[in-house]
Formats: sequence, C-alpha cells, structure tokens
Amino acid sequence: MTIGKDGPIGRKTLSTALNIGEGSTRTILQHLQLEGFVEVNRSGAVLTRKGKEILRSSLIEVKPVDCGFLTIDKEDCAVKVCNAAHRVVSYGCDERDIAIRAGATGATTLLVKNDHLFFPGDKDPIEIGVEERLKQAFRLRNGDVILVGTGRTYDLAEKGAVTAALRLSGEMRKRKELGDILCGDSKQED
Repeated sequence: MTIGKDGPIGRKTLSTALNIGEGSTRTILQHLQLEGFVEVNRSGAVLTRKGKEILRSSLIEVKPVDCGFLTIDKEDCAVKVCNAAHRVVSYGCDERDIAIRAGATGATTLLVKNDHLFFPGDKDPIEIGVEERLKQAFRLRNGDVILVGTGRTYDLAEKGAVTAALRLSGEMRKRKELGDILCGDSKQED
C-alpha cells in the first residue's frame, strides 16, 4: 500500500515509512519482486501492473478515523474488511488480541448489519456520531467488518488494525510466504 501510494520510493524511505529495518525491507522487496508485484529501479520501488491489480482488488481498506470514546488510546486507525462478518466468531476478542500482539493498545471490532454498525453479539447499533464518521470514511455494506486499532501513535494503531484485518480476511493464511517474510530473518517486531 505504501509503495502504491508513495512510489517510486527508495528502500531507506520505505523502511522509515514502515518503521522496520532496511534489511527487512530489502527481504520484503525481494519477495514482492519474485511474485511480480514490484519493480525496483534507480528511482525506487514501484508497483507493477500485477501489483496495482492486487492492491485494487484487496479486501481491506485503511483510513485514519477518530473514534473518540469508542477506543482507549490517542490515535485510531480503521480498517474495512469486505464481507467478512461471517468470520467473526467471538465478540472481537481474537481480533483485539492479534492487534495487541502487533503493537496496538487495543482494537474494536464492528459488524455492518441492517445498514448500521454493531458490536459483535450486540442488538443496539453503536453511537450515531462514531457510526457517521465511519460511514463518511468508508462505503459500507451489510456483512462488512470494521476493525479499529488504537495506539499511542498512528503507526502502532495501523499496524495492529491491519494485522488483525489480514488475519480476518484470510490473506495471512492464503499467502503462506508472508509468514516467512514476517518472521524468517526479520526481527519479531518487524
């Protein structure tokens, strides 16, 4: 997503943007090149046609949204996972735990049903002001899930929310190689 938004982008700038080491960034770029998603030249890394298509067809969308009292820390990042409500089996505890392990302070899971946002297992929609902010940020459909990561910095909130969203969407299970990228030579934190 960063390469698509900011590309062409150099490895050092990319590692700073992702808040990971240059070695980890190099390894990730090599994997993305092998998959045909990224091309690296003198200007930096850019998405290939295949990479742009994967990004466009991604099941997740990420935006900064202030969710006020709904969250427990300073910065919030909301992630929409299309048509994944059937995958939320508990009350959002699994997603919260994944987000915390990734560095967020916490995470809130919301489901879209009857054109409103609900906590899993709850019968009443969330507070209208927060719902309106999320509806302005995303085009929501019944069956979508919103994961709101929260943290002391936006980067930590985003890392937690995106990690939980990828797990929920099944992308981390489908792309087994991603596990090698995230925990092979890299530090656990990266």
